[in-house]
Amino acid sequence: MLSVHKITNRNVNIKMVEELDIQGYIVRKADDIFYQKTHEWVTDNGDGTWSMGVNDFVVKMLREIADFQLPEEGEVFEEGDIIAYVEALKTTGEIYAPFKLEIIEANEDLYDDPDVFSESPYDDGWLVKFKKLEEPSEPLLDAEAYIPYLKEEAAKH
Repeated sequence: MLSVHKITNRNVNIKMVEELDIQGYIVRKADDIFYQKTHEWVTDNGDGTWSMGVNDFVVKMLREIADFQLPEEGEVFEEGDIIAYVEALKTTGEIYAPFKLEIIEANEDLYDDPDVFSESPYDDGWLVKFKKLEEPSEPLLDAEAYIPYLKEEAAKH
């Protein structure tokens, strides 16, 4: 399945986004969406901030979400630190910092409606917004570079 969306922001810039179906998992492909091998996505919001969430693979592995442990505004994390937890009925997912960052906002709407996390992981289900404080030690992956890691993980499940 391939779907293409036009997303328009307040500045009337049009961004092309493709959604690729990779073995039953949706991967969003755009110039400003990057992935970690641990299945988190990050996107540059274009205003000096970044947003972060998890992809469809994590959502489907966790299944029924019970709770979240999100960071507080102003917290600083080093690359590789656990910055949040997503608690499901049978397991807990750890969310890792892709580089040194400072939290500017956590998506507290998830506490009231955790289904949004599962239903819209790339949009309303984002976890945190932050400022990047340092470049990552290794480059983040674009969708094409991330897909082999997803396929490898999908083959295990």
